[in-house]
Amino acid sequence: MRVRAARPMPPTLRAGHGVLLGLALAAGLAGCGQPTSPAPSNPTTVEVVIQPTIAPLDPTGPDTAAPDPSAPADDSLYDASAALTGATCEAQGSSWSFSGTVTNTNDAPETYTVGITLLKTADLSEVFTKEVTVTVPPGQSVPVEAKAFHTAPAKGLTCLTGVTVKEQ
Repeated sequence: MRVRAARPMPPTLRAGHGVLLGLALAAGLAGCGQPTSPAPSNPTTVEVVIQPTIAPLDPTGPDTAAPDPSAPADDSLYDASAALTGATCEAQGSSWSFSGTVTNTNDAPETYTVGITLLKTADLSEVFTKEVTVTVPPGQSVPVEAKAFHTAPAKGLTCLTGVTVKEQ
């Protein structure tokens, strides 16, 4: 029998075998005991600290005294009902009329709006609204009238009035 002597491999073939052997080893080791990171089962949660929107009361500050609940509110710029006196709102036949007097007790001229509303007495739904605007000099009174402002029978209706003063 004849024995052949091993011939050395050409260098390019040897390098190719080395690369293939390395890839095979890497592929084999990838599945063997190497830990893999688990996919998250829930979406990522972000935690945000809630910030207060109102500053806490400073017990040593100037606003520590409780307001007097029996003191009148200073909402005279909007509710000026005390300025209207002698108000009458009634129907004569089926013609509704309003009259009254607006008094300005302030030190400056004021523009008042008198609102006159007719409501159904059964359900208080609005039937008609009329506004009359007057400017009253300081310390004076001005008559306010709305003659024949609406035509409707008096039965089943009631008249409601209100007064506001416009901010200057």
